[in-house]
Amino acid sequence: GPFYAVTVLICSCFVIECLSNCYLVMTKLSLVVLLSIIGLLAAKMQNVTVTGVLECKGKYLWGTLVELMEKDTADPDDLLDTTRTSSYGKFTLKGGENEFASITPYIKVTHNCGTSVIPGKVCTRKTKYFVPKQHINGPIYDMKTISMDIFDKGEKEDCKKV
Repeated sequence: GPFYAVTVLICSCFVIECLSNCYLVMTKLSLVVLLSIIGLLAAKMQNVTVTGVLECKGKYLWGTLVELMEKDTADPDDLLDTTRTSSYGKFTLKGGENEFASITPYIKVTHNCGTSVIPGKVCTRKTKYFVPKQHINGPIYDMKTISMDIFDKGEKEDCKKV
Protein backbone atom coordinates (compact mmCIF):
# COMPACT_ATOMS: atom_id res chain seq x y z
CA GLY A 1 0.00 0.00 0.00
CA PRO A 2 0.94 3.65 0.47
CA PHE A 3 3.24 2.89 3.43
CA TYR A 4 5.32 0.57 1.23
CA ALA A 5 5.58 3.21 -1.52
CA VAL A 6 6.76 5.88 0.97
CA THR A 7 9.30 3.41 2.45
CA VAL A 8 10.68 2.61 -1.02
CA LEU A 9 10.84 6.31 -1.85
CA ILE A 10 12.74 7.13 1.39
CA CYS A 11 15.12 4.20 0.90
CA SER A 12 15.72 5.22 -2.71
CA CYS A 13 16.52 8.77 -1.61
CA PHE A 14 18.87 7.42 1.08
CA VAL A 15 20.70 5.22 -1.46
CA ILE A 16 21.00 8.12 -3.92
CA GLU A 17 22.29 10.39 -1.11
CA CYS A 18 24.83 7.73 -0.05
CA LEU A 19 26.02 7.25 -3.61
CA SER A 20 26.31 11.00 -4.04
CA ASN A 21 28.38 11.33 -0.84
CA CYS A 22 30.48 8.33 -1.85
CA TYR A 23 31.12 9.97 -5.22
CA LEU A 24 32.23 13.22 -3.51
CA VAL A 25 34.58 11.33 -1.17
CA MET A 26 36.08 9.37 -4.07
CA THR A 27 36.50 12.57 -6.10
CA LYS A 28 38.32 14.29 -3.22
CA LEU A 29 40.48 11.21 -2.62
CA SER A 30 41.35 10.99 -6.32
CA LEU A 31 42.31 14.67 -6.31
CA VAL A 32 44.64 14.16 -3.31
CA VAL A 33 46.28 11.14 -4.99
CA LEU A 34 46.65 13.02 -8.27
CA LEU A 35 48.23 16.04 -6.56
CA SER A 36 50.63 13.74 -4.67
CA ILE A 37 51.71 12.07 -7.91
CA ILE A 38 52.20 15.45 -9.60
CA GLY A 39 54.26 16.61 -6.59
CA LEU A 40 56.47 13.53 -6.80
CA LEU A 41 56.95 13.92 -10.53
CA ALA A 42 57.66 17.66 -10.22
CA ALA A 43 60.21 17.15 -7.42
CA LYS A 44 63.77 17.07 -8.64
CA MET A 45 66.95 15.67 -7.16
CA GLN A 46 69.22 18.47 -5.97
CA ASN A 47 72.80 17.70 -4.92
CA VAL A 48 75.57 19.60 -3.20
CA THR A 49 79.22 18.90 -2.29
CA VAL A 50 81.09 20.97 0.30
CA THR A 51 84.78 20.84 1.23
CA GLY A 52 86.93 22.87 3.57
CA VAL A 53 89.54 22.94 6.32
CA LEU A 54 88.78 23.86 9.94
CA GLU A 55 91.27 25.72 12.12
CA CYS A 56 91.30 27.01 15.67
CA LYS A 57 93.91 29.61 16.66
CA GLY A 58 96.03 28.68 13.64
CA LYS A 59 95.96 24.91 14.31
CA TYR A 60 93.97 22.25 12.48
CA LEU A 61 90.79 21.05 14.17
CA TRP A 62 90.87 17.27 13.82
CA GLY A 63 88.07 14.87 14.74
CA THR A 64 85.51 17.69 14.61
CA LEU A 65 81.91 16.78 13.74
CA VAL A 66 80.71 18.39 10.48
CA GLU A 67 77.17 17.80 9.19
CA LEU A 68 75.54 18.68 5.87
CA MET A 69 71.97 19.72 6.62
CA GLU A 70 68.97 20.85 4.59
CA LYS A 71 66.76 23.52 6.16
CA ASP A 72 63.06 22.71 6.33
CA THR A 73 60.34 25.09 7.44
CA ALA A 74 57.54 22.72 8.43
CA ASP A 75 59.52 19.85 9.95
CA PRO A 76 62.99 19.25 11.46
CA ASP A 77 65.97 19.90 9.18
CA ASP A 78 67.23 16.89 7.21
CA LEU A 79 70.69 15.39 7.74
CA LEU A 80 72.23 14.76 4.29
CA ASP A 81 75.75 13.67 5.29
CA THR A 82 78.08 13.63 8.29
CA THR A 83 81.83 13.31 8.78
CA ARG A 84 84.68 14.14 11.12
CA THR A 85 87.66 16.25 10.06
CA SER A 86 90.99 14.63 9.24
CA SER A 87 94.22 15.29 11.16
CA TYR A 88 94.67 18.25 8.80
CA GLY A 89 91.20 19.64 9.60
CA LYS A 90 89.88 18.67 6.13
CA PHE A 91 86.31 17.59 5.45
CA THR A 92 84.18 16.67 2.43
CA LEU A 93 80.41 16.29 2.55
CA LYS A 94 78.08 15.16 -0.25
CA GLY A 95 74.32 14.95 -0.18
CA GLY A 96 71.10 15.53 -1.99
CA GLU A 97 67.39 15.70 -1.61
CA ASN A 98 64.37 15.22 -3.85
CA GLU A 99 62.43 18.46 -3.37
CA PHE A 100 59.79 20.38 -5.26
CA ALA A 101 61.27 23.77 -4.27
CA SER A 102 64.93 24.70 -4.14
CA ILE A 103 66.81 23.16 -1.19
CA THR A 104 68.56 25.31 1.42
CA PRO A 105 71.69 23.37 2.43
CA TYR A 106 74.07 24.36 5.20
CA ILE A 107 76.91 22.83 7.17
CA LYS A 108 76.79 22.59 10.94
CA VAL A 109 80.12 22.34 12.79
CA THR A 110 80.11 21.15 16.41
CA HIS A 111 83.41 22.20 17.99
CA ASN A 112 85.07 23.54 21.13
CA CYS A 113 87.20 26.33 19.66
CA GLY A 114 87.01 29.42 21.86
CA THR A 115 84.65 27.85 24.39
CA SER A 116 84.77 28.33 28.14
CA VAL A 117 86.94 26.12 30.32
CA ILE A 118 84.78 25.05 33.26
CA PRO A 119 85.98 22.31 35.64
CA GLY A 120 83.80 19.19 35.35
CA LYS A 121 82.11 20.40 32.15
CA VAL A 122 82.69 20.15 28.41
CA CYS A 123 81.58 23.12 26.33
CA THR A 124 80.83 23.06 22.59
CA ARG A 125 79.58 25.48 19.96
CA LYS A 126 77.45 24.74 16.89
CA THR A 127 78.29 27.03 13.99
CA LYS A 128 76.22 27.11 10.77
CA TYR A 129 77.34 28.13 7.28
CA PHE A 130 74.80 28.26 4.47
CA VAL A 131 75.78 26.98 1.02
CA PRO A 132 75.32 29.57 -1.78
CA LYS A 133 72.52 28.64 -4.23
CA GLN A 134 74.88 28.50 -7.23
CA HIS A 135 76.51 25.39 -5.72
CA ILE A 136 73.28 23.36 -5.75
CA ASN A 137 73.70 20.97 -8.71
CA GLY A 138 76.74 23.09 -9.55
CA PRO A 139 80.43 23.22 -8.77
CA ILE A 140 81.81 21.96 -5.47
CA TYR A 141 81.59 24.57 -2.73
CA ASP A 142 85.17 24.86 -1.45
CA MET A 143 85.01 26.87 1.75
CA LYS A 144 88.84 26.97 1.92
CA THR A 145 90.14 27.45 5.47
CA ILE A 146 87.55 28.38 8.09
CA SER A 147 88.71 29.91 11.35
CA MET A 148 86.40 28.66 14.08
CA ASP A 149 87.73 31.37 16.47
CA ILE A 150 85.13 33.79 15.11
CA PHE A 151 81.78 33.78 16.91
CA ASP A 152 78.71 34.23 14.73
CA LYS A 153 76.02 36.66 15.87
CA GLY A 154 73.62 34.85 18.20
CA GLU A 155 75.86 31.79 18.51
CA LYS A 156 75.85 30.19 21.97
CA GLU A 157 77.93 27.59 23.67
CA ASP A 158 76.49 24.52 25.36
CA CYS A 159 78.23 23.24 28.51
CA LYS A 160 77.46 19.77 29.89
CA LYS A 161 78.71 17.89 32.92
CA VAL A 162 81.38 15.29 32.19
